[in-house]
Amino acid sequence: MRLLILLVMLITMISPAFAEGFYRFSISADYGYATLVGGVPPWYTIENTYGLKIDTYFKNKWRIGMGINRYKIYDDSSAHNEFKFGSDEQFRQKVWKGYDLVLFLNYNLTPYSSRLSAEAGFGGGVTVWKIHDAMTDTTIKTIGERGEMTDLAATEVLLLSKIGVGYRLHPRFMLGIDIYANYLTGAGLEFDKTFEKQLSKWNLKTSIKLSYLFGIGGWPEKMTSGSSQGVILQRISQTGKNEPQPQEVTIPAQNRADADGDGIPDYNDDCPGTPGAAYGMVDLRGCPVDVDCDGVPDYLDKCPRNQVGALVDTYGCPLDSDKDGVPDGLDDCPESDSGLAVDNTGCIDLTVLEKPVILNIKYESGSFEIDRDTQEKLNQISRLLLKAPGIRVEINGYTDNIGTAEANQSLSQKRANRVRDYLAKMGIESSRLTPVGKGEVNFVASNETSEGRQKNRRVELVFFK
Repeated sequence: MRLLILLVMLITMISPAFAEGFYRFSISADYGYATLVGGVPPWYTIENTYGLKIDTYFKNKWRIGMGINRYKIYDDSSAHNEFKFGSDEQFRQKVWKGYDLVLFLNYNLTPYSSRLSAEAGFGGGVTVWKIHDAMTDTTIKTIGERGEMTDLAATEVLLLSKIGVGYRLHPRFMLGIDIYANYLTGAGLEFDKTFEKQLSKWNLKTSIKLSYLFGIGGWPEKMTSGSSQGVILQRISQTGKNEPQPQEVTIPAQNRADADGDGIPDYNDDCPGTPGAAYGMVDLRGCPVDVDCDGVPDYLDKCPRNQVGALVDTYGCPLDSDKDGVPDGLDDCPESDSGLAVDNTGCIDLTVLEKPVILNIKYESGSFEIDRDTQEKLNQISRLLLKAPGIRVEINGYTDNIGTAEANQSLSQKRANRVRDYLAKMGIESSRLTPVGKGEVNFVASNETSEGRQKNRRVELVFFK
């Protein structure tokens, strides 16, 4: 506890001297998984861990902070390696209980104005741990460095390394994933040296963290150190002459202000009243970006990746008056019928009329009536034909080989006529429709099976100009 208080005092004393940042402080809660690696079997398993951290922005891309993490890691005599998730209660022998107190320094690998961030860090601290018997939950005894019996517990110095990524959910909230590799140095152990070599040397952890950011301020530009007025340095050479040196220049404090908190200092901000919700989505001049150029800035745009040129609503989502999937502004035929296939320009796709359409009508033997599924297909075709008045149709009817050739010829003509009549009822001029009975020819399947004969009882539509 005294070390924790010391770390808090240290970070409090140091932070006022640091340059102001956009959000100067953050406090984070994390939850994840950890294990101990090294040592001898039985191996420790991967168990839950949780912790708290607080940090403050340093200068340029550095942050300094402190944290605490708690662990409760069981071993498992059935584990074949050190990376087993969870332990079976019947195979537990001991449990490693502890917590870390660490001081760390992180370096941001991405600009602070970026919504997606990456960082790497290092630090040090202590792990306060003890090992209990898993059954009795009492501290295990071992041999001390002087040969005496002592509790298997210690306060051990650790070295910390980490990498992490984060995503800005909101100007004040960030969700991140961190991976830690903590090296347990052995400093602070007071056990028999042979026994110490059997202890784990690494504490590996990965966690998800949620951070709250606070303490708003203008982020400093990169600058040299010195007073706000600058300093002229001089030195006297061996000849005794004064030689003026380059003047160190810093940006006055008032120029580092960032009133709208978008990460761009006021002196360089062309849009000084940008709302806080636009943080991470502004350009180098402090103005909200609009990637799809639809007039709705990305921080307000519910559809930020539209095709350029599309007309949008107040939320930045594309308008599509005819519901054909091609947004207004890019639609060459903005009043095309809903439900018909269209091409990339939003106009009715007539390529379906470039090849024959086969209607596998489910005729009963000797019948020429059109089934309901085929009627739906003819409805679509008739709508296409109404949009293409220059297209004519030859309607060819076919039968199987059941019955006489004369009867099948007559039946195929009736089937073609019935399709013609249906299309005419849908508004297609009869002069554009030519029904032809083909009879029992041009079979597409064997007539030896009922399935084959069903396929042969069909109507084919051939389109031409």
